[in-house]
Amino acid sequence: MIYSPNGQKWGDEGDLKTAKWMFGRVKKLNPSALEPTWYDWANDIRLMRQIDGRTHEQICGLFDWANKDSFWHQNILSPRKLRKHFDELIVRSQKPKDEPKVQVDTVERDSAFSRLIGSRSKPQNRIEEIALELAGKTGIRRMSEFSGRQAWNSIWKQATEMSQEVQQ
Repeated sequence: MIYSPNGQKWGDEGDLKTAKWMFGRVKKLNPSALEPTWYDWANDIRLMRQIDGRTHEQICGLFDWANKDSFWHQNILSPRKLRKHFDELIVRSQKPKDEPKVQVDTVERDSAFSRLIGSRSKPQNRIEEIALELAGKTGIRRMSEFSGRQAWNSIWKQATEMSQEVQQ
């Protein structure tokens, strides 16, 4: 068992083992990642098990999927974020791979990046609104231009998919 100093946060050996496995995956993405507060991570995993009814296997499986996804690998870097987005990630992870790919207009995407991120203009359509909201969550303006554009490409694709889902 692992406990916080005040005893309000805790987890069992399985929760701690899962937390350490998750952090190992985070370190592969970001070797300079700081070691987490283990009782916080174990507590979030315990809550996923006891309150949300998830198993360690389900938690690890979904974290593994998110860790490999072109968009979610940047956003799901802790048990707390995994818990927050668990249901959405389940749905996205179960999408058939053979679904038709969305068509991304690269000129529109790159133009939108310059307008929305570079000069902070207002969005002109629903895809831009969604993309700007997602970009805000990733801290894209704090990234280098190269990293920001890479992240923007994934964000734009996801925004395009989300806007098409709403239309159907």
